[in-house]
Amino acid sequence: MSRRININEGTQASRPEKKSSPGQAPPEGGPPPAARTRVERVVEIPVTRVFPDPHQPRTPLLPSGEEGDYLRERFVARQIDCFQAAAGWLAHAENDPAHLRRILFLLDMAAGFEAEDGGQINPVTVVPMIEPKGDYMIETGEQRYWAAVLGHVRAGEQGAVPSLKCVVQDSLSRKRQVLENRHVGPPSAVSQAREIATLFLSEGFLQPPAELTAPPASEQDPFAVHRWAAVQRKPHQSWEALEGIMSMSARRMQQLLSLLALPTETLFLADRYQLPERALRQVLAEPEHLQPQLVELAAFEGWTGEDFRQAEIEDAVPAEKP
Repeated sequence: MSRRININEGTQASRPEKKSSPGQAPPEGGPPPAARTRVERVVEIPVTRVFPDPHQPRTPLLPSGEEGDYLRERFVARQIDCFQAAAGWLAHAENDPAHLRRILFLLDMAAGFEAEDGGQINPVTVVPMIEPKGDYMIETGEQRYWAAVLGHVRAGEQGAVPSLKCVVQDSLSRKRQVLENRHVGPPSAVSQAREIATLFLSEGFLQPPAELTAPPASEQDPFAVHRWAAVQRKPHQSWEALEGIMSMSARRMQQLLSLLALPTETLFLADRYQLPERALRQVLAEPEHLQPQLVELAAFEGWTGEDFRQAEIEDAVPAEKP
């Protein structure tokens, strides 16, 4: 069954407040609009009714592609549930140090949820799905979601299905996602590039072609739309708008966007190992067919941008036969 969600990422224009004349009493029905505040209601929702956003600006957490046994793709397509995905993730991490570090971090978070004086302090923000009715998609808090799921699987799936404390929003906001992600912790260079590309799209400055967005999320290249956005000409005012959100210059954002030219699996690897932007930009300066191997050197051998500059990288082109 496909999943649909009512997405409204535009900013609603606020109506000017009616000002009272001097000595005139406020309108009936309560205090003036400026004095009203929205109270967020926290509800508990089972993890089986909550799903990560497949287009989350940060790079997807689950292993992807053939190397990752297509865990992300099968989970997004609902061919496996969250507990099966978590079990597969745990098995995959046995041979992947970067995924293991990420899982250990999430399991530590899960232990905090169960502590008597702890618990899930910050609620997850969700938005209702249109189909299936009664399900929710995560706007912010995907790490808390996977922490709860992984903790349940690691404990042998004993006891009740875990629930998440959630705040339900009316519609999804990419800007809120980006700001929350940056508040939780510094994103990788690759994730920052995705965030910038996402904002160009969500703020209405770019409109991707239908052939990139039409396929189901489980069949899309997770970087295709971002890679397209990275190379498009942007309106001048769009850079100014994003400078205020990302707190960085247009030149810096352009440098980060250039990283999206790397192949998808290479970007996944660079994100997983939190490779610095400087090293990745140096990789981009090398021939395209060498880039995946160079990123592997950075991930597995600890090579830095300085190492790439000093090394004599040979272009292994087969010699012509006499």
